[in-house]
Amino acid sequence: MAGIGSSTVRSSFNEETTPGTIKATPSWKTMHVGPRFTGQVERYHMPSLVGTGSLMGDALLNKTAVGSIPDHPMVYALLDPVMETLMQSTWSANAMSNGMASTSLSFEDTIPLGIGGALRYKRYVGVEAISGIIKGDAEGLITQSFELLGMNSNDTASAIITGATYTNPANIDPFSAQTDFGTFTAAGYTLDPTAGFQIDMAYGGVGGAVREGQPKMGGDGLVGITRGGFQPKITAKFYVDTNFQAFHDAVRSSAQTSFKVTLNFGSVTGKKYRYEFWSCIADMAPLDFSSATGYMSVTFTALHNVAQGCVLTMTRALA
Repeated sequence: MAGIGSSTVRSSFNEETTPGTIKATPSWKTMHVGPRFTGQVERYHMPSLVGTGSLMGDALLNKTAVGSIPDHPMVYALLDPVMETLMQSTWSANAMSNGMASTSLSFEDTIPLGIGGALRYKRYVGVEAISGIIKGDAEGLITQSFELLGMNSNDTASAIITGATYTNPANIDPFSAQTDFGTFTAAGYTLDPTAGFQIDMAYGGVGGAVREGQPKMGGDGLVGITRGGFQPKITAKFYVDTNFQAFHDAVRSSAQTSFKVTLNFGSVTGKKYRYEFWSCIADMAPLDFSSATGYMSVTFTALHNVAQGCVLTMTRALA
């Protein structure tokens, strides 16, 4: 068994029609970097006087799927289906806005029993991204990361699903912050050059609740995952240069009005993205002179735009 490692595992995913159910003949899409899943199980053992306070008995309380996709380099189209689950929406005519649709994925890890050994299949169903981060720094990569929650994890299978197919990604090249970071604009303001950014695709809600699983009586998985509550924030690190004053002072004003923030990614024709946050307020813009270079770090809170009916619209396949 020597030599078994993570690189021998094949990870793939497939869109679900019914949340929590793998398609009868799935078309699996393989991944460059696999998710990190745990088949989460919670059990209970009872303290007993019969055993002088030691534990006795056993009960299964729940069985779900918790995982993540950590710091995956952004590759065009590769994780678009994962982004659908995060946005609770679907791509239509290469555009997508945040909504409240039930979009979910099945994931499969193909695990060999030793080098060249028989294959085993671990599957997770009803999986959605419940939060995500897109970030980049000068001279680095643009990356995506997601926290995942599934409705259940299946027992390990010893056979492929009959009729299933596996397709490798069509795109390979990761997005570089040097060549694939397009423009960062805040309507009505001229921004100084960007040294780094982070988009927190977070969820909250009335009372501050995050997206969470909904367990059910009479079963060991989830009946669903809560919807709505999209509350993203954008943090940008700008150099302190000729344009810092207008923006820095506007943030300090009680009369600040909302404005549109737009970010563009990609350098290859037909393989570019645009993120449009329709109404934003800049919450903070502190100046930092603690290092050799002066920076202004701005936090933008994205608000719901009534006219657009959403917070964020993403567009892909741009020229």
